[in-house]
Amino acid sequence: MLQLIGLLIILNSLVVACWWLTQQKPGMAACISLCLIGVFVGIVLIFNERAVEITIKNVGTIKAVAEQAKVDAQTISDIRQRIEGQAATVDAVAKTASEAKHVAEDVERKSQEADKKLKDIDEAIKQGHAAVTELQAYTAFNNAVIAAQNDDRKSFDQLKAWAQDKNYNFASAAQQAWITVLDSHALPMSQGGFQIPWNEGIDPSKFSFEELEVNYKDAPANIRLGLVEYIWKRQDIPKQQRMQFLINVMQTDLSLKVVEYAGRYFTGESKDKMKPLAIEQHIDWWEKNKDSIK
Repeated sequence: MLQLIGLLIILNSLVVACWWLTQQKPGMAACISLCLIGVFVGIVLIFNERAVEITIKNVGTIKAVAEQAKVDAQTISDIRQRIEGQAATVDAVAKTASEAKHVAEDVERKSQEADKKLKDIDEAIKQGHAAVTELQAYTAFNNAVIAAQNDDRKSFDQLKAWAQDKNYNFASAAQQAWITVLDSHALPMSQGGFQIPWNEGIDPSKFSFEELEVNYKDAPANIRLGLVEYIWKRQDIPKQQRMQFLINVMQTDLSLKVVEYAGRYFTGESKDKMKPLAIEQHIDWWEKNKDSIK
C-alpha cells in the first residue's frame, strides 16, 4: 500500500513539474524544489523496507531507518521470546537450587542427629561392656566360692589371691569367703579310721615309703585321704620323712579335705597351733624346724 502511494506521489510531482515548466510561470525554483521533495517522499515510501540514505543538495540528508527499527524490534522480540521460553528453565533451576539447599540443610541436621545417636550408642555400649565385665567378675567370684566350699583347692587359693589384690572389686568378699572356708575345715571334731580297699592278698605294711607315695599319687581323693592317715601312722617310717610328706600334700593336693587332714596331723605333731588349712604358716614352721626333727 505504501509503495502505491509513493508511486502516485512521484507521478503527480513529475506531472506538476512538467506542467509548470511548459507554462513558464513564475516561482519555478520553488516549484521544482517541492516536486523534488515529493519525488523523494515517494521514493521513501516505495523503498520503506530498505535502510537507505538519500542526500539532496540544499535540502539535507534524510535517513530511512524504519526497516532498521523494524529489524531491531524483531531481534528484541526474538530475544524476549527466548528469555520467556527459558523462564520455566530458570524457575526450575532456581527451584531445584532452593530444594537442594533445603536437602543439604536437612542432611546436615540428620547427620548431626546421627552423630549424637552414635555417641549415645557408644556410651551405652561402654556402659554395657562395663556391666558385662562386672557381671563376669561376679560370676567368676561366685563360682570360686561355691567350688571352694565343695572341696576345690584351686578355688580356695584363688579366693586368697583375690583377697590380697587391692584392685579387685570383690576383694573384701573374697577375704570373707576364704576365711569362711578356712574355718569350715577347722572344726574341733574330726573323723578318723579311714578304710583303704587294698586288693586281696596285699599287705600294705610291706610297702616302702616310696611305693606308698606312688600309690598316693594315682589314687582318687577319698583313697588319698586314707593313705595320708596310713602313712602318718607308719611308725617304721622316719618322722621327718612323714612330716615332709604332709607338707608336700598341703602344697600340691587338689582336695581341701585331704589337705585339711594333712594339716591336722602336722599341727598335732608340730604344736604350731595353726588351723589345718593355714598352709603357708605350716610351711614356714617346717622350714625353720625340719632339721631338728628326727
